[in-house]
Amino acid sequence: MLPRSQRGVVRIQFARFASVCRPFAPIYRQVTLTALRAAATGNPIRVDRALAYNDVLDAWNYYLTHDNQGRGVILIGHSQGANVLANLIKQEIDGKPVQSRIISAMLIGSNVAVPEGKDVGGAFQQMPLCRAAT
Repeated sequence: MLPRSQRGVVRIQFARFASVCRPFAPIYRQVTLTALRAAATGNPIRVDRALAYNDVLDAWNYYLTHDNQGRGVILIGHSQGANVLANLIKQEIDGKPVQSRIISAMLIGSNVAVPEGKDVGGAFQQMPLCRAAT
């Protein structure tokens, strides 16, 4: 179980979604602000970005096995979280049967490359861009 302070953050950040969704928010190890600032100033600190991905991958697999029960999924990530989710989509979702459960992926504060005039083929090979509400 999450500490009360972390549960409060999740509750506040997901308040709008929680009125219509069951939120699941994995805790994962992010790159520190010190390391981000160092990289921005040209003095990078060695970091292991695989830690964050592996934390989220473990949470994803646990969620699918224990909590999903075949429901649709909306993935939401901001900044580092968006990058981690993009990698999760590339490695575990894009073109695989579980892709049919993805309703939306909101990768906020990140870019998703797609060839001009196409819906797929850049960052993701089979998971298309959203063009309209269904």
